[in-house]
Amino acid sequence: MGKNIKGKKLPKGISRRKDDGKFIAGFVNKAGKRHQRRFDTIVEADRWLYEMRHQDELGDGIDADDITVDEWFNFWHTELIKDLAANTRRNYSERYEHNIKPVIGRMKLKDVRPMHCIKILNNMYDEYAGSTIYQTYITFGTIFKSAKLNGKIKAHPLDGVKFSKSKKAVDDLKVLTVEEQRKFLEAVRRSRNFFSTLFCWRLASERAR
Repeated sequence: MGKNIKGKKLPKGISRRKDDGKFIAGFVNKAGKRHQRRFDTIVEADRWLYEMRHQDELGDGIDADDITVDEWFNFWHTELIKDLAANTRRNYSERYEHNIKPVIGRMKLKDVRPMHCIKILNNMYDEYAGSTIYQTYITFGTIFKSAKLNGKIKAHPLDGVKFSKSKKAVDDLKVLTVEEQRKFLEAVRRSRNFFSTLFCWRLASERAR
């Protein structure tokens, strides 16, 4: 236990600064990460410490004030979307690792703003097809929607951010002739992924108009 200025014992995990009289509360969670905050009163420090220890013991052990985007994605991908198809989880992981993580992975989750989302999407326009950019947009939305639902953030950073088509040159796209489309559909019809492929093909066709 620490001691306050008058020499009285303080609760375990709480100390007091001599220069400004602030109370410092800190503890190490089950994952081995230390959390620490400064408070004006011992009551605030003690309440925060109790809530953090309680959350670490019964909850997911993730502090909304300290968690990074990387930490939240790893928790979300490992624990919260186990029931999704393997392909869907792989797509989320690829878009996060290649496009999202390099820009905001080390940021605190609560500090991500619309401008960061826009920057990531803008960085993709010259190199990626519209469908891949859209997948990144969806990955963004799903990750942060879950964070908001679980009380990790107050506002969704993608709110107000509109998805626009890729600026990739039209010459990079090949339009199938009617005959080529017929042959394509005939080949796909024999596949067990017929309906999902047909949906993606129609969606791509609508966006190309």
